[in-house]
Amino acid sequence: MFHTAFFQPRDPKNVGMTMRSHAAFGGGWFVLIDPLETSLNAHKLKKTARSMNRFVETIVLPDFSAFHAWVQEKGFLLAAIEIAEQAVSLPEFNFPETVIFLLGNEVHGIPGEILQACEVVIRIPQNGRIGSLNVSVAASLAMYEYSRTRIEALPVIGSRFDIQASPK
Repeated sequence: MFHTAFFQPRDPKNVGMTMRSHAAFGGGWFVLIDPLETSLNAHKLKKTARSMNRFVETIVLPDFSAFHAWVQEKGFLLAAIEIAEQAVSLPEFNFPETVIFLLGNEVHGIPGEILQACEVVIRIPQNGRIGSLNVSVAASLAMYEYSRTRIEALPVIGSRFDIQASPK
């Protein structure tokens, strides 16, 4: 199973869109670490999550130290999603059974000292003329890549997935 953590998120819309993808791909825990301007009750978060926050176990931790202790207690592999020279390319990464994706602040990313505390840093290859992806898009790509190799997609009824068939 994968889990998602967001370090110092600023924009409730990014948190909401990431939470929606997290729920759609069957993620476990959703963690907010030291949210700067984001509240779980923010209107924009609820609007972009489209009520998916009802299906996601969410916790808020005060800082990275508390988060890192929690990750170690749970035994998750901590994988940062970040553009960095030492990063492994997403298509080449061999996912373990349980991983927690760490996403960075929309403006500043993940600080170097926090990247060093991660077991792995994963980058999403790009070849276009844009320097980076939106954090919720990057998160969705990592979630998809993890899920694609692990679970069978839900059946389709009309133009929607049959959520009644979901194991959760």
